[in-house]
Amino acid sequence: MKINELVKDLSKDLQDITQDIMQISGILLKDIDLKETTQSQIRLSLIKPLVKLNVDSIHIVDKSGKVKLGFPQNGLYSINIKNLLKHGEIFNSPVVAKKIFKNEGLSNFILRKLQCSDEYIVVAINSKTKPYRVKLIHTVIAILDEKIELAKLTSKSNAFSLLRLLIEILYRFDKETYMHSFRVRKYAVQLAKILNTPEDKIKDIALSAMLHDIGKLFLPFDVLKKNDKLSKEEFEAIKMHVIKGHEILRALGFKEEILDAVLHHHEKIDGSGYPDGTTKLSDTTAIIAMADILDAVQSARTYKNKTGYKKLIAEIRQFEGKLPQNIINAAEKLITSDTFWIIKKLSSKKEKSIKYAQTGNDIFGQLVQLKNENKGLEHQIKVYKKIIEATQKNYEKLLFELKGKVVSDGKEKKSKLNTIYEFIKDSEKIEGIAVIENGSIKELVGKIPLEALNKIILEGSRSLRTENGLIYRIVLDESEICVLFKKEAKKLSKSSELLIKSLLR
Repeated sequence: MKINELVKDLSKDLQDITQDIMQISGILLKDIDLKETTQSQIRLSLIKPLVKLNVDSIHIVDKSGKVKLGFPQNGLYSINIKNLLKHGEIFNSPVVAKKIFKNEGLSNFILRKLQCSDEYIVVAINSKTKPYRVKLIHTVIAILDEKIELAKLTSKSNAFSLLRLLIEILYRFDKETYMHSFRVRKYAVQLAKILNTPEDKIKDIALSAMLHDIGKLFLPFDVLKKNDKLSKEEFEAIKMHVIKGHEILRALGFKEEILDAVLHHHEKIDGSGYPDGTTKLSDTTAIIAMADILDAVQSARTYKNKTGYKKLIAEIRQFEGKLPQNIINAAEKLITSDTFWIIKKLSSKKEKSIKYAQTGNDIFGQLVQLKNENKGLEHQIKVYKKIIEATQKNYEKLLFELKGKVVSDGKEKKSKLNTIYEFIKDSEKIEGIAVIENGSIKELVGKIPLEALNKIILEGSRSLRTENGLIYRIVLDESEICVLFKKEAKKLSKSSELLIKSLLR
């Protein structure tokens, strides 16, 4: 191969690499704003940027291999994750490609276990794709995964901060509802333990119980505190508290299980409840419903000690056929235990002196952990950014070394751009000049910082001041622009601009 062909091919490769890095930088530097931390929102936040990189196939798959989201939608419902894991995170296998996609051409694979959704991402790329690009896409996936996880934690941290404010408002302005929620939480936790509920699920149940009536903050106060019998219209207004609570917690990004408990804790399995009249209750929702009833019944009666437990059990049994039987049985067991009466006595004694901080600590103890995780992820993202910056600089150096000359049969040949550069470089103090076509460097003479070139192309402004100087953008036609870089912050003269336009158009 002739030297000029070799240099030309290498120059084209470096141009492609630089263009990829410019595109990837734009993707990675864009903030990820999770309006909701639902699985579907998290998956879309990961897939959308990858689609822009012209990846051939992307699938988000759960541990069992079931496809949760795919691009393009090609009717693929499952992928054998166990078999893929044997090959590593990056591999090339026409055999696997044929087996999964019936297409040997999609033989470059990237497989990664995601932190942000506890699922796997399987990316398939055309076999003709160069290895450096496959590795770049792998790096992009890793960074996006970290960024989405950080966005999740930030979202949760912000949500919990706002939630603390909501509960404090509830505590300050409606202590009766606050204390009711406090007792319901205690009862719900004990019911969950009797039912041998896993510890991580008990935490969700405790949070659901504390928040089940948060929607009452948005009801008319005179209706909420009315002592007389409610009218039909007023009762309908009271029933809205479950919908209001669901709306505010959904906006804050809470788990579906917690949202369901807040919305449906007044439902009954015979369909007589509200707001939907559903007959199916999750375990969490059924526990919250029973804990709510327990507190309402015992608070409305004078059951001050264990001698009244038979009457209380009789009232609870009235809900047979309306709540699951195992929940009814668990409630009876709780009522006959010492724990139930201890909760009742302690809450009664402390009602006047209880402070928000005492009840807030155990609900929001996760905040400290969230902050620590937040810091760790920020550090990792800084490391990734440094890697990208170092890669940019290395390619920038190589690019400028090759782009400074137009080579033909081993001899230098001056182009129009070279002529312009030599003519105006001293008078205008020009450091570098380039022609950009459709976002790619067509020709470059001298030196222009890559980050400055990125900005002027992406922002589309006429001029841009940087730390190193001034960069100009001159439009030649619909697809071409000319970019100049000056170290001195002095505007380009009209005569030089006219010269550039006349020679390059």
